[in-house]
Amino acid sequence: MNNDRIDYLLNQILSGILIFYYKDQEYVLHPPSYVIKYKSGILYNKIINDEKYSDWIRESDMTRVMVRLGLWDKEADKTITTLEKKIESNKLKLYESLKKPDIFKITRKTLNSSRNRLNHLLGIKNNFKNNTLEGFAESAKSEYIICNTLHQDGKKIFAAERITDEHRQEYSLFNSLVHQVYKRSIPVDDVRALARSSIWKTYWSANKEHVLSGPVCDWTDDQRSLVNYSRMYDNVAEHPDCPPDSVIEDDDVLDGWFIYQRKKREREKKQSEFDNKRSNKKMDGAQEVFLMVNENQSAEEIMDLNDPISKARFQNKMNFLKQNRGKEIEESKLPDVQMDLMNQRAENKRINKR
Repeated sequence: MNNDRIDYLLNQILSGILIFYYKDQEYVLHPPSYVIKYKSGILYNKIINDEKYSDWIRESDMTRVMVRLGLWDKEADKTITTLEKKIESNKLKLYESLKKPDIFKITRKTLNSSRNRLNHLLGIKNNFKNNTLEGFAESAKSEYIICNTLHQDGKKIFAAERITDEHRQEYSLFNSLVHQVYKRSIPVDDVRALARSSIWKTYWSANKEHVLSGPVCDWTDDQRSLVNYSRMYDNVAEHPDCPPDSVIEDDDVLDGWFIYQRKKREREKKQSEFDNKRSNKKMDGAQEVFLMVNENQSAEEIMDLNDPISKARFQNKMNFLKQNRGKEIEESKLPDVQMDLMNQRAENKRINKR
């Protein structure tokens, strides 16, 4: 993003309004007051209560109806969960493979593919939600807010009660203007880039506590987002293991760094809890300790107690056992034991040469 674009978006966010042109006419969208938000919520609840016994599809039944109509695979919700986990795993792998360009490139491609597929599935669900009672009520709520915040020449353009099919000309113009508003929404990636920009940092560094006027509750969503990301980058910069700029400037890699740090903290916490509970002194010198999974734990949580090297040793051992399934194997033939023996022989040779 070049400086002209950064300056433009920052001015848009700092102004708290959106100015745009449609068919050579200027329009201004103001942030909704709390009264407007409150009334829109009242409207939403009224629609839900008035229509609760009607034939509307309810959001809780949406997936079942979509499957019956052939618009949704019954396994698609599981696919969404799997993709979300895969995206997190690939972000972590992206960070861990920074010094492995080939793996990094493949992981980036896999991550983008998974994200596109997830967005596609979520898009299908969100589009169908408009056919539900909750979706209809949400649209009415949004329309009420825009009707009361969209101005031309300092005056409101629409009355909420006239945004219906009965007033086709107004309804058509309203939908066109709403499309223009949504088209100009600022993506999260751009907000993060703004928070990292040197132009914004001159404001942020000068006075972080008063960089925006008024109480936080009066800020727009974009303003709060910009400040929150700025604080996030401050926390990264102050971290004892602060990553290099190349990581900070790459959203996916930085997300991977966050995941890495979170898993590291969780692993250290679990290890500490395990060490505190361990009472058998015979385990102190053990190379391996086997733990039984209880009702409050998963096998994955137990595995996370291992560091990456231990996980690799375990995986190599399991692969070896699978390849030799049904065979009687001496412990000394296991790959991790072989590695330990080889390291011990090398150490003995070094000692004997002294």
